[in-house]
Amino acid sequence: MFKHFPTKEALVFDEDAEQQVRLVAAVRDRPVGQGVIDAVEAHLVAERLLRGDDPRLRAFVAMVERTPSLRDYERAMAERHAEALAAAIVETVDGAGLLRARALARFLLDALDLCRGEPDRGAALVEAIEILRHGWSAVPG
Repeated sequence: MFKHFPTKEALVFDEDAEQQVRLVAAVRDRPVGQGVIDAVEAHLVAERLLRGDDPRLRAFVAMVERTPSLRDYERAMAERHAEALAAAIVETVDGAGLLRARALARFLLDALDLCRGEPDRGAALVEAIEILRHGWSAVPG
């Protein structure tokens, strides 16, 4: 078993590799003219909507949140996904530069974490990405 799952935490996050592949594909396979932020936002929102309001997902999230080793693994997983996303951005966006691509990838994926605990995580995710897309000037007042 540990041949395929190097740690017990990896067993819990068994979709890690597939999630990363789908995330990178959202950037690499986006339609001509669609920006990276729009492509990643559509992907992240769709991933959340596909799961809907599944009570098993809520139980999974609660388990991760109350287990420090799982939170640490989830954070490391997000960092790996951000690096893969950054690489896809550099490959597909002329002049993106690695630092800009890494920052954008990290901020996009951190938006998911910021939305934890929000009553409507989908709406919160869209709002967080809107702030990222337009900067603080998008915030009224």
